[in-house]
Amino acid sequence: MENEKDPSKNVPEQPQAGSLVRILLSMLEDTNDDELPCDEVHELVDHYAELDLRGEDVERIYPLIQLHLERCHDCHEEYEALLRAIRAVDGEIPAPQGKS
Repeated sequence: MENEKDPSKNVPEQPQAGSLVRILLSMLEDTNDDELPCDEVHELVDHYAELDLRGEDVERIYPLIQLHLERCHDCHEEYEALLRAIRAVDGEIPAPQGKS
């Protein structure tokens, strides 16, 4: 029947190989030769967080860490968790209570 809808028409198209190549090339163009890998960010992120909480200009002091945190979701999540932990220790927010 010509009036019936073809279910294959509702399936989203997969990106063409050329599109994927363009996306990857775009990502490569956004990289810098001096970007930090995750392991180096992990070594410095505690100091970065402390400076940030003191109100220091961490973007100026550690621009490569800032750039990495903007681009790397996993490291950004760890950084946010570290900020919460430091605030809890410093008494800015209550630490979670254990069951008694």
